[in-house]
Amino acid sequence: ASDEFRYSISLDGRDIAEIFLQIDLKTAIFEHDKVGRVTLMNMMIFFFVNLLFLVLIIDRFLVQRIILLSKNAKKMMGSNTNEKLKIQSPDEIGILVENYESLKEKFLNNQEELINKAKIAENALVTRSRFLANTSHEIRTPLNGIIGMTDILIDDEKNEATRSEEHTSELQSPD
Repeated sequence: ASDEFRYSISLDGRDIAEIFLQIDLKTAIFEHDKVGRVTLMNMMIFFFVNLLFLVLIIDRFLVQRIILLSKNAKKMMGSNTNEKLKIQSPDEIGILVENYESLKEKFLNNQEELINKAKIAENALVTRSRFLANTSHEIRTPLNGIIGMTDILIDDEKNEATRSEEHTSELQSPD
């Protein structure tokens, strides 16, 4: 099966040329399929090479930096490190690193502040304990004296009342 195409070229109403095209469709389709398969194969190879390249770029510029950030975060939680990350880029990872560094600085400042406040609280507790011990001693000593004097007065009053009763009974006895 073949197709024919004819086209006449005219000048001043006269046919001066004719273009004739005859195509064998079976050969054209086979050649088209062969070219199509080669083109498709080339496109697939190009796609996979670009995909591999993209994966390597993502790994290099994204995954590796995130892993470094994660390792540094774990290290910071284990000790007081002032080591700064060496990732500086204008992209999202750079912003993430800047925010991480800011958060780390606040964390370390808060940790230092808490340690200082704990020391102040501990000193206040020691001072309070000393104050209570001294105050207790200072109050207890005069109180013991007052209690002792009160006991003496009470005993003295009992003795005086007893003496008074004995004196009264001596006066009343008919001997």
